[in-house]
Amino acid sequence: MHWRTILVLLLVLAALGGFLWWKQRAAQVPPPALELPLVAGFDAGRLASIEVDHRIRGLQVRLELDARQRWRIVDPLRDAAADAGVVAALIEVARSGLGIAQPAADAAVHTPAKLGLEPPRARVRFTERAESGAEQRRELLLGALDIDGRGMWVQAGGRVLHTSRALDALLDRNLDDYRERRALDVDPSAVTAIRRECAGAGADPFASEAAPFDAAVDGIVAGFPIWRVRAPRAVALDPLAVSALLRSACVLPVVAFVDEAPADLARYGLDAPRFSIALELGDGATRTLDFGRFPGAPAQRAAEGDWLCRERGSGPVWRVDTRDVGILAAALENLLDYRLLRAERASITRLALESWPAGAAAPVALELAALNGRWFTGEPGRAPRADGARVEDLLGRLEGIELPTYLPALAPSELVRERALTVWAGDERVCRFEFGAPHATSSASGRLALRDGDAVLVLAPAELDALLDPALALWRTREVWKHDELALSSIEVSAGLRKRVYVRDGADGTWRRDGARGPEARELEPVWLERALSIQAAEWLEGPAGELAEVVELALTEKDGSVQRLVLGRGAGGAIELELDGARARPKFPELHAALLRWLAAP
Repeated sequence: MHWRTILVLLLVLAALGGFLWWKQRAAQVPPPALELPLVAGFDAGRLASIEVDHRIRGLQVRLELDARQRWRIVDPLRDAAADAGVVAALIEVARSGLGIAQPAADAAVHTPAKLGLEPPRARVRFTERAESGAEQRRELLLGALDIDGRGMWVQAGGRVLHTSRALDALLDRNLDDYRERRALDVDPSAVTAIRRECAGAGADPFASEAAPFDAAVDGIVAGFPIWRVRAPRAVALDPLAVSALLRSACVLPVVAFVDEAPADLARYGLDAPRFSIALELGDGATRTLDFGRFPGAPAQRAAEGDWLCRERGSGPVWRVDTRDVGILAAALENLLDYRLLRAERASITRLALESWPAGAAAPVALELAALNGRWFTGEPGRAPRADGARVEDLLGRLEGIELPTYLPALAPSELVRERALTVWAGDERVCRFEFGAPHATSSASGRLALRDGDAVLVLAPAELDALLDPALALWRTREVWKHDELALSSIEVSAGLRKRVYVRDGADGTWRRDGARGPEARELEPVWLERALSIQAAEWLEGPAGELAEVVELALTEKDGSVQRLVLGRGAGGAIELELDGARARPKFPELHAALLRWLAAP
């Protein structure tokens, strides 16, 4: 082989070897990046203060935890509530924020000055305090952002880390953005009374905006607080309206901070507020918000224009959300409870209906009580069964009835009661209404009514008059009795001296007269057997019961030996009537009387 050929082959092999060596080196995986906490050793349980020094914004803020474990701004403000969400976000950065450590090989190129850390754009200092009083400060310096704006450089504990720019976005805010934007920040469930004060309210205490009233929790029904106005006159409040009122007062949004330490409240119309909302808390404390407008502001509805607000005895003046002010200044008539019944239908266990007929010495009363899903016209298990469908229809209608209007101009003494309704849930009385004479206004008509505990009459729909009739005959179930054929052992039919007994044959299930077998035995006619086992009333009868003629007695004996008896006969008017446990009714199928007589007359 020629030496030139050998030289070419050697050069090719050398180039191939170099290429393979370069390829192998390029395929090597770089060492994994070292991920470290942004604030090493941070203990949120010992955190006492947070300081933010933002050089670009020219802002320095110091937040401290007070004795009641609330975060306050103490510098540059003297003592202002801090936004709990912002504080929580800062703590979360210190607790779980991570960054990628700068490789040692890049330290010479990526110096702190080139990374924007000398001087830093911003600084955050977390100060922890041990039980002994010793303090530990941990700082986090913010440097330059990446060119694409997705990441940034920080320095913590002498180490340079690369992290997301979430912290930069968190700190990019003005002083007011660190402040609590809720005027009071009170838990609505802790409020036990609401008082609205207004020196210059309109003449009508029910229809005027911002008119004074005093309301408080008036007991607990079915687990929910019942709110009632105490002044100007006692009247129930709509729980949804109270909920909206409490939300607006307890977490009233601050739109802007107007004056931190007002020297002259008259500049803001707060020396004599347009109206005030006072909240009494369960611990006995009272928090009051005063509302006003700039002097010279035109007369406007509460839901229009700018409103200024200040907590009485506190420092700053705020501009607040006008929509919430409209709720707080709503006329009392818009806050009243217009629902007749506020109870879940399934929880209602007892109803009492009363009626005062003209000239009667005592009311006609009826009690409807439930037991295991069944309704009775008195004590469950002893009183006659009630018509379940009629009771459910009453409950359904009561559930949906809205009271048309309140009548504060009328005195409660003008109500002459004619009917009454009382509702219980378990042993707890839910409500009671008394109803009087028909009444009409320019917009609605109905009956005068008064809710238990109220001192203001209301107009109730006229449809309630028929629903609340306590006549027992209307409420008893039309089912006189209903027996299972398989549970019976015998049926006895008697009229005077004649008597027939039908015994159920256990072998074939037929009913045979006197238990006889064979061709001479006569079976009970199937159609009349069905009607004898399931008897319904066309209507129950009231008033004095006269003697029955052509009486037939039907007695059913259960396998356990118990006997139930029913009498059929012809009443004074000639119609067939039945009598069971002293109650009279006209049967739905009066033909049963003739069938029983026919059975008795059969040979």
